[in-house]
Amino acid sequence: MNWARKHKTQVFLRADGNASIGFGHLMRTLAFASNLKDVADLLLFVRDPDDLAKKTCISYDIEFQDISRLPLEDEADYIASRAGDKAIVFLDGYAFDEEYQTKIIQKGCFLVCMDDHQDRRYLANCIINVAELTDPSLVQKPIYSKLVFGFRYALIRPEFSRDDSPIKNLSQMFICFGGGKETLPYIRKSIQAIYLSQKRFNKVVIVTNQVLLEDINKIISDENSIDSIEVKHSLKAKEMAVVLMNSSLAICSSSTVALECRAMNLTTICGYFVENQINIYNNLVKQQEIFPAQNLNETSAKQLSELIVKAEESEDNLKESIFNLSHIRKNYQKLLMNWEGEMDFNLRKAENRDADTYLVWANHPDVRRNAISTDPIIPENHYRWFNSRINSPTTLMLIAEWQEKSVGQIRFDYSGESWEIDYSIDAEFRGMGFGELLIRKGMWYLLKQEKKEILVSGSVKIDNLASNQVFMKLHFREDENEFKSNIELRKFSLRLSPQFLYL
Repeated sequence: MNWARKHKTQVFLRADGNASIGFGHLMRTLAFASNLKDVADLLLFVRDPDDLAKKTCISYDIEFQDISRLPLEDEADYIASRAGDKAIVFLDGYAFDEEYQTKIIQKGCFLVCMDDHQDRRYLANCIINVAELTDPSLVQKPIYSKLVFGFRYALIRPEFSRDDSPIKNLSQMFICFGGGKETLPYIRKSIQAIYLSQKRFNKVVIVTNQVLLEDINKIISDENSIDSIEVKHSLKAKEMAVVLMNSSLAICSSSTVALECRAMNLTTICGYFVENQINIYNNLVKQQEIFPAQNLNETSAKQLSELIVKAEESEDNLKESIFNLSHIRKNYQKLLMNWEGEMDFNLRKAENRDADTYLVWANHPDVRRNAISTDPIIPENHYRWFNSRINSPTTLMLIAEWQEKSVGQIRFDYSGESWEIDYSIDAEFRGMGFGELLIRKGMWYLLKQEKKEILVSGSVKIDNLASNQVFMKLHFREDENEFKSNIELRKFSLRLSPQFLYL
């Protein structure tokens, strides 16, 4: 959506701040906040922050409030009361159950949840998943919720910006698989692979956990094949960024570190060794972001060495990464504007006074071109049709209003099997994302009216690319094409469940 912004929107964020319960969530929340810092008023609520968490919030220049003394059962009400009905509340963590989310929504806040587990239910207005989902329909959410997902929304920490990091011709290797004991075999393989590749690096930097130092030094001593290996541990974000800035090639696991390597423009050899890394790995391969090392439990040192040679000699090193932080920041700022627009977007039942507005919309050249019958609509026929439909128990007619202006309409007609969708957006407001929003909110309105499982459907001309795209974005099922008046139409359908109607 594109419009003039009148003021900075208030965004309230909630995270844990203790390493034992959620420091990773705090870092992700701060990365999210950093993308919005220039265009929103931010306040972070932190529970149980340790000294590192407090220092990190300060270093990110994010105002925060310690809510550790607030009873957990009162927390959602407290945050919602601070936020009000024109604020966005962002939650990232596993403690925010349906009761917590309901309290936020019922106070009128716009709720955004960060999701990386599809085994829970979300009530949020928007759900963000930074992975490339194989089946978005599996995310349990109400029909009004918008799901955004993919690497375009990866939460890269601001330290790992490559905006001032030109493509490098360095000779430093970076190795990182995390900090657990299970990573030791992959570190050993990587050291062996460098030796077998016969590539000479000025320095090899291994980043790990402090508790593994003795084990890694023993591996280095056993191999005794590479000079200038340096082991670093417990690095802060800025320190890690410096290491990556001075490196040109990385071997790592399919986790956050791989995304940060690509954000810093490192040629990256990447594999996986646990199940929760497979989806990230597959999508890194699909996006051609990495040189694939596959399952690191099965990949040999010889195979890794061949990847090192291939990576060093490849011209693909110049490929621009999807993890460019400036692009990601723009994506999040666009999301914020979408949320602002959605907060001002409402539906109401059509009334008799809307008949003339419907006629103007229906006779717009674009609407007539996309209709089955392209002939102009005669006013007398229109008013007769309008009066019959607005009073029909098998028709629901809704007007969309944004900033007190009528911007479009959606109509549901019951055919005996499904509720058929007809919608249009005023020409002045097209290209603002209102089509998808209108259908999402319209279906939720219909579902609340019917209070049972229903089937909705839509028929679209093949060449109506905009409407086809809207139905696909909303994960409608594509049914067999149909013909009406000798015109081929794409048929879409979606079954709506009443499981979230208690809201």
